[in-house]
Amino acid sequence: MALSTQADLEKFLQIDFTNPAEPIVVYLIEGADALIKSYIGYNPEGEDAITEIYDPTFTFDLWVRRPPIRGIDSIEIDGVALDPGSFTAYLEGESKAGLIRNLDRRWSSEPRGIEVVYDAGFAVVPADIRDASVRIVARAFQKGVEFSAEGSVPGIRSISLAGSDSITWSESADDASLGALELQFSERRTLSSYKRAWIA
Repeated sequence: MALSTQADLEKFLQIDFTNPAEPIVVYLIEGADALIKSYIGYNPEGEDAITEIYDPTFTFDLWVRRPPIRGIDSIEIDGVALDPGSFTAYLEGESKAGLIRNLDRRWSSEPRGIEVVYDAGFAVVPADIRDASVRIVARAFQKGVEFSAEGSVPGIRSISLAGSDSITWSESADDASLGALELQFSERRTLSSYKRAWIA
C-alpha cells in the first residue's frame, strides 16, 4: 500500500498516464511516503496483528509505536495474559489514540516483559495525509518536466504530455527526481498533528 496513488496524482495534475503503473511515479510516491513517515515518526498505514515488546514504564500509561490503535488482540506481562477488563485502549478517532492505560496497576515487569499484539494504523489513510503525499509527488514530477524542457535534467530522455501522457527516464533519473522531493512548510503544518513525541 501507499499513502497516495498514481490515480490521485493524475486527478491532481489533470493528466492520464499511458502506463497504469508509471515507474517514475511509483518511485516518487515511495519517496514521498518515506518523507512523511520519517517526519511523523511512524507508518500510519493499517496493519493487523503487530507484535511489540516493551520494557516496564512504571506508570499506568503505555504508548504503542504504531498509532492509532484499531484493536487489541492480546497483552501479556511476563507471559501472563492481561484480562481485557483491566486496561483501556484509546482507539482510532480518539484524542489519545495509541495509548493503553492499565486500570489495575503500573506497567511493571521483567525487562522486555510486556508483549502487546494489536491492529495498528488508520483503516483508511486520512485525506490530509494523502493530499500531502500527492502534493509532494506532484511538485517533484512537475519540476522534472520543467527542467527537462530547459534541458537541465540529464535523467529525462523524453516527455509527452499530449493526449496519453508518458515520460521516459534514463538510469540517472532516480537521483535527479528524488532530489526534488521535499516537505514544504504547508505539508509540515498539516502533518504536525500526526506527530507523536513519544514514538521511539
